[in-house]
Amino acid sequence: MVNIEGVITVSKEQRVRGAPTNIDPAALKNFKAEMRGSVLAPDETGYDEARKAWNTTYDQHPALVALVAGAPDVIAAVNFAREQNLRVAVQSTGHGIAYPCDGGLLINTSRMTDIQIDPQSQTARVEPGVLWGDVVNQVQAFGLAALSGFAPNVGVIGYTLGGGFGWLVRKYGLAADSVRSVDLVTADGQQAHVSDMSNSDLFWGLRGGGGNFGIVTSIEFALYPVVEVFGGRVFYPVEMAKEVLSRYSQWVETIPYELTSTIAIMHLPSIADLPEPLRGKAMVIVGACYAGSAEDGAALLRPIREFGSPVVDTFAPMRYADTGTINSDPVEPQGPYGHTELIRELSSDAIDKLVEVAGACSKSPLTMVEIRHLGGAVAQVDRDANAISHRDAPFVLHTTALGASPEDVARLKQFTAFVAEAMRPFKTGGALLNFLGDGDVGEGRVRAVYSPEHYRRLVELKDKYDPENFFRLNHNIPPSSASR
Repeated sequence: MVNIEGVITVSKEQRVRGAPTNIDPAALKNFKAEMRGSVLAPDETGYDEARKAWNTTYDQHPALVALVAGAPDVIAAVNFAREQNLRVAVQSTGHGIAYPCDGGLLINTSRMTDIQIDPQSQTARVEPGVLWGDVVNQVQAFGLAALSGFAPNVGVIGYTLGGGFGWLVRKYGLAADSVRSVDLVTADGQQAHVSDMSNSDLFWGLRGGGGNFGIVTSIEFALYPVVEVFGGRVFYPVEMAKEVLSRYSQWVETIPYELTSTIAIMHLPSIADLPEPLRGKAMVIVGACYAGSAEDGAALLRPIREFGSPVVDTFAPMRYADTGTINSDPVEPQGPYGHTELIRELSSDAIDKLVEVAGACSKSPLTMVEIRHLGGAVAQVDRDANAISHRDAPFVLHTTALGASPEDVARLKQFTAFVAEAMRPFKTGGALLNFLGDGDVGEGRVRAVYSPEHYRRLVELKDKYDPENFFRLNHNIPPSSASR
């Protein structure tokens, strides 16, 4: 709330969470005057909406929310937070939130939505409030595609800085591999242009290092000549788990780079949006996208689609811009709890363990274990091209469970722990930054994302560009001073 002297005060609950008890009113007045956007305190209209994350697990209560309208606003927000000794977090959609911004300054970039497309150079430049759904629809008009994620309502920036894994990953690599330049505000409130030709050390670390080095105000990335694809999902009863997994493990050894696929064991919700045969049922689901003709795609998918008795088959030719519908990821805010591992094989022993997991899924509503196939172009990029590590891992395994009550959370943690233990003999020890969730916080999990050499280089960059760890409400790479 704001008291009669204009000093920002916070609730008892926020003080317990480590919130500051006051902010200098003169500094706040000057900050507001600088802003083209708006600054919201807890008792002001719009604050509750601006602080919300898409991930409803996080009920954060910042001391202030800065709804920034451009790079000058971001600079003003960084300077104000540093001068007032406020913790800072950055949020567009709140999908990839790592830690709540209780008592700090939440910089909300959702109003920064400019998109510039250059069809001649086949590049796009976007601001940090842009969602992938907006990008893919606009570039499609030029016969081009972006390396977007599986869900169209995910923000471009966080996804890309964390690696970026979508339906074209085996053909064109990770989204981070296609970044051409970045504009960002550093911890000292300076604007920096970063590319292979300018601040090249920071350019290396941004691509895979997440939000550790600054607040991105725009990012430029390559586009690719993809218009039509063949994609969809095929659903089999969970009782066929071993047969489908065995078929899939053999099939992925034969497919070209143009084909990206997933296999999931999922206990589907009982909702009207699903076809009646799927509602409330546990299923084994193979999803795929082929960047080529429908005829070739259908031939490549035949071994997966035409055995046993599939319950539902959604495969069809589609525009690339419509691939966000393949996985039918939820649009409305959710409370996911997750854990991720890179795994080295889908051997018969690994499949046996996954069959055990399938049995657990059939008993536990709203749970999913998904395996995404890597390799292809991901493994062809030089291992030191950027901060992305573990390029030789063939699969990523991600466990997700949904719930709301404390009882649900306890059940979800038990389920993800069960999956992690079951698959422990097959994990590489690595992880992907994009997939780190509630079950993947802490320095140990962040270290698992990187090779020792890459982690060392990232710490050196942190020492150079953010030695005080100003940007720390993220999957954090602490500067070396933090260990002394």
